[in-house]
Amino acid sequence: PSGPISLLTIYTSNTSISCLYTAAQISLPVGTSAMVANISLIWTNSGTVMYPIDPLGVIQVTLYNCSAFSVTSCTSCLAVNIGTGYGCGWCTGGTSKCVEPETCTSPLTFANQSNQCPSPVLISVSPSSGPFGGGTRLTITGTDL
Repeated sequence: PSGPISLLTIYTSNTSISCLYTAAQISLPVGTSAMVANISLIWTNSGTVMYPIDPLGVIQVTLYNCSAFSVTSCTSCLAVNIGTGYGCGWCTGGTSKCVEPETCTSPLTFANQSNQCPSPVLISVSPSSGPFGGGTRLTITGTDL
């Protein structure tokens, strides 16, 4: 998104500040799995004078979309979380895919850092034979290896 997006309405009295959250839909650009966005908390006095509420003026947040990481297995989905803390998980309800927890319809089919991925499935080993002395490179195909 470009330009400021208002997400909060702030009401003040002599002793407190109250915030009313207003939902906003923010979409990542096509083909983008994560991006850093700057947010700031600003109070406006009757729409004329702006006062920053946060001490540094700008807060950086990371927006992410787990399904945009182009992963095809549970283990590769959970690997996205390493070092990022995104919270992506593998949902096997309906179509198996890497998603945010709230988008998986059945919590029993959601694998994350607490629930383990399914056991690996070996599909094929190629070539099926080689010289007795070894040295042949093998290709192992499967899921959740």
